[in-house]
Amino acid sequence: MVDSKRLDPLVLLAANREQAAARELGRSRDRLKEQELRLDELMRFREDCADKLRHASNRGLGVGQLQGYQRFLSRLNEAIVQLEGLVDQAQREVENSRQGWFEERSRKRALHHAADRSRAHEAKQRDRVEQRENDERGQRRRDEG
Repeated sequence: MVDSKRLDPLVLLAANREQAAARELGRSRDRLKEQELRLDELMRFREDCADKLRHASNRGLGVGQLQGYQRFLSRLNEAIVQLEGLVDQAQREVENSRQGWFEERSRKRALHHAADRSRAHEAKQRDRVEQRENDERGQRRRDEG
């Protein structure tokens, strides 16, 4: 089997791995977007609650109500911190997925390039053999003629 034919299954495998890495990158981007949306929603909700607390405290609130609002806002802040951690983690996953995809793409390109070079080399060899055979046939005709 010629070298380029031996490389073809490797090129195909590398292409499949690159596609899988690209799909994983897409999924990790989707997860990041989802976490960012959840964080944005929770932050907007916290701001709405803080606005309501300010308005309610301007009208006068009892100590118990004020403490209840503050506890609730404190829990919202804790949830926001947790979501920020999830967003950070999702960003790292996107970066890792991007790096993985980039590496797989580079491998595929290198194998594809090697297969192309091998095919070009094989074509040159075939051309040389064909030229030599033509030259030999021409020489035999001259010798016979």
